[in-house]
Formats: sequence, structure tokens, C-alpha cells
Amino acid sequence: MKQTQKQQDMKNPQYLKDQKMLGYVGECYVKLELAKRGLYAQRMHKDFLQDYDLLLSNGLTVEVKTSSIIIAKDHRRKNYSREVWGFNNYKRVDGGKMVGRHRECDYFILVCMDKKSKPIRYLIVPSMIISSRQAITIPVKRKLTKEFSIDEYENKWEFLE
Repeated sequence: MKQTQKQQDMKNPQYLKDQKMLGYVGECYVKLELAKRGLYAQRMHKDFLQDYDLLLSNGLTVEVKTSSIIIAKDHRRKNYSREVWGFNNYKRVDGGKMVGRHRECDYFILVCMDKKSKPIRYLIVPSMIISSRQAITIPVKRKLTKEFSIDEYENKWEFLE
């Protein structure tokens, strides 16, 4: 069975290191945006076994997901592709099967980066909207996803106040 490029990339230690770094950079940008609004965020250490990335000074919990622009191909339509941001939210169970991960957090902040790893869009989404999904795909050129309208959540920092 032939592997996709993404499957090959995920076996590459440098790719995994780059993905972790991108996630960390996204968290840093979120902490900066929160500080501008008078909210301070404590990064949760993975050893604490918390199911979120940031604990805010007002007690809210936040999971930060970061993506750069990727090209998504639609296998149902030949020669069709589009630019998207893709966010994974799954865990592996029973021999590697992927299932949606229900996170114990109040909000997700989806950080959409440009090709130079600068944030160009922040979506502040209540966890009940996307918590149990395996993946979230945000089209670069459209304002709707399968889950929600982007306008409802884009730059809605007031949700966290």
C-alpha cells in the first residue's frame, strides 16, 4: 500500500519537531494577544496531565491548535485541491485506531498561520462546538466550515473575558 506524503512526513523526526515548534509558536502568539487584553496565561506542563494548554488568570482553560496553510486534495474530484488550515484533535486507542478526543477545556483557540508562520486569523471557539471532532479544516478563502461559520468566532477575544 502506497503511503501519502503526510504519512511519510509523520515518520520524519524533523517534521515532528517542526510541528511541535509551530504549536509552541502559536501558543506564544495567543499568550501575547491575551496579555494585550489584560489576561495572563499559564502554560500547562505535560507532566501535569491536564487536557488543555493554557490556564487563564480568570480560571478559563484553553486548548491552542496551530496550523500553517496546507494544500488539501479532494479524492472524489480529480485534479481538485484547495488551501486550508488543518487542525488535528484525536487520540489513538485500541491498536492505533484514531478517535475524536473530547478535551476538558472551556475554549479552543485555532491559530491560522500564513506561509511564513505569522498568525493571520484567530478563532476562539467554545469547546462544545469542536471538542469531540478528530480534525477541523478551515478553508483559506471561504467563511464557512462543516462545523461553524468562521465569522461567529474570528477574533472573539471577548469570549474569554
